[in-house]
Amino acid sequence: MSADQDTFDVVVVGAGLAGLTAALTAAEAGAHVALLEKGAEYGGSSSRSGGGMVFVCTDLQEKAGVEDSLDALRDDLMRASQGRAQPEIIDAYNNTGSHSGYNVVRHHLLELGETGGYFGRVVSGGTHQGSIRGILDGTIDTAGIDSTVLETEEAARPELRTALRTIAVIGPSPIPPVVVPRTLDPALRTRLRDLLLNMGADPAGRAVLAAGRMTRFVPVADADYDPIRAMARRAEATGFLTLR
Repeated sequence: MSADQDTFDVVVVGAGLAGLTAALTAAEAGAHVALLEKGAEYGGSSSRSGGGMVFVCTDLQEKAGVEDSLDALRDDLMRASQGRAQPEIIDAYNNTGSHSGYNVVRHHLLELGETGGYFGRVVSGGTHQGSIRGILDGTIDTAGIDSTVLETEEAARPELRTALRTIAVIGPSPIPPVVVPRTLDPALRTRLRDLLLNMGADPAGRAVLAAGRMTRFVPVADADYDPIRAMARRAEATGFLTLR
C-alpha cells in the first residue's frame, strides 16, 4: 500500500513482543496502525525466548559461594549471542553497577529517608552521556552524572552549562583507579605505576595530564574504596537494592 493510498496515525517498526503490544494498544485506543516487520515471521526474539531472566551478583549467589561479576555477565551475553549482541545495550542492562550513576544516588535517598518510591519512573540511560542526551531531549527529568564526565562534556560543549541544571551535589567519592591485569609482569606493572605517579614532574607529562584535564596521579590503597562498599552494604542491609 503506497503512502498516497492510505495514512496512519501510528507506525510500529518491528513485530516482536514489544511491537505487537504497542500496535495492539494503539489500535484499541482507536488509532489507525501500521505494523512493519522485515522478517518472514513475526514474534522477534520473544518467539524464541524461554521466559528466563538474568541476574548478577545476587544475595543468593553470595550465600551459595558463587562468585559473579558484571564483566562475567557481559561475557556470557556476548557468548550466548555469538557476538551479535550490541555492547551498548548490554551496558545499559549492567549499569546498576555504576557508583556515581546508581549506588551513590541510592545512598543519598537512603540518607533522606526516601525509599518508598521517590521517582515516578526509573529508566536506564546506559552511560552518563546517554543520560545527558535523555535530559536534553526530554525523555528523562533527572540523572546521576559523574562530575568528571560532566566537566569534560561541558568543556567540549559549553552550551551544556546553560542547558543542564545541577540540583544536588553528592559526594565526594573515590575516583575510579587505574588497573592492569593480574597477569601483567610485576616489573612492568611497577614501571607503569612509577611513570604515572611521576608524570607531573616532567614537562611533557604535565602536558599530557593537562590534555586529560588532570593535575596528577596519586597512589591509592584498597581501603580508600571502603566508603563505596559501605554504601552498597547499607543498601543491602536495608533491602533498598533498586532505585524507585
